Amino acid sequence: MNENVAINLDKFKLLFAETLKLPYELGFNLVYSPQGISFEISKGDSVNVTIPYSSVVSIHTHPQFLYDSFYKPPSHTDYIQSIYDAFKKNPVNIVVEENGMWIYYPNKDLIDEIIKIQPDISQILEGEMAEGEVKREINVGDRLYELIDVLDHNTNNEHQNLVLNKNLVLNLVLKKIGRTPSRHLLEHLEKRDINTLLKNYGINKRKITVEEYIDHLAHIASDDLGIGYEVRYIPWSDPFEFTINLNPERLLVFNEIKERGLNVFDDNDADIINLIAESTEDNRILRISRASFPSERK
Repeated sequence: MNENVAINLDKFKLLFAETLKLPYELGFNLVYSPQGISFEISKGDSVNVTIPYSSVVSIHTHPQFLYDSFYKPPSHTDYIQSIYDAFKKNPVNIVVEENGMWIYYPNKDLIDEIIKIQPDISQILEGEMAEGEVKREINVGDRLYELIDVLDHNTNNEHQNLVLNKNLVLNLVLKKIGRTPSRHLLEHLEKRDINTLLKNYGINKRKITVEEYIDHLAHIASDDLGIGYEVRYIPWSDPFEFTINLNPERLLVFNEIKERGLNVFDDNDADIINLIAESTEDNRILRISRASFPSERK
């Protein structure tokens, strides 16, 4: 089998909406079959989540509390991780937040550049993340680290430009001042508007739109090069739909997830997910026992 398949997640919006209320991120390892879609779910902490095992469509939440802005797009670390995911045959990464869904992955020019710098990158990245593993040291060499540093810095800068608000600017000003401010100085700063603070303290930020953000990410390594990321934003009011190519390798991954059995959840499980998550350690898969929830499972 090798065909393009449309994946629609609209029926999971209620599930996503409920899990976005939790004080930590959740990871959703999507399972697809012609009969339907379900998820293997893992619990993260307040700033990240690990999705162990192989994945074709990797989804994680950016909870409501995460930061004080209208949009909660992929973080700079999310973008770097998506590079590694791409070389491990994961074509789609998604962040779900309270106002929409972000689909992102490295574009062809970025993949080609990395292969040119580090031809054995796929071999270096072999192996799955273990359950409970938060951080893995990957030795990709100095030249690739230099590119990753640029990508990390630039994606974080664009992130700040998109979510720019008064609180963020005040924090940047205080960081630049480098000392504990007096109450008088704080009151003075709070009376200034964003643009005045940016200008007076030489902070190189400006508020951008989602359209500008997506355009900038497409050539994030340099204004003159197409090395970057494909990014798509879907507002909550629009269909949560995208396309993936199903080949034998990806179907095998989906089958492996299903074979793990009781870890698979569906769109009716929001209450159960929240309940199990509360008793599950960080960076562990949520494990369901049907015997424990006879009235909730239909």
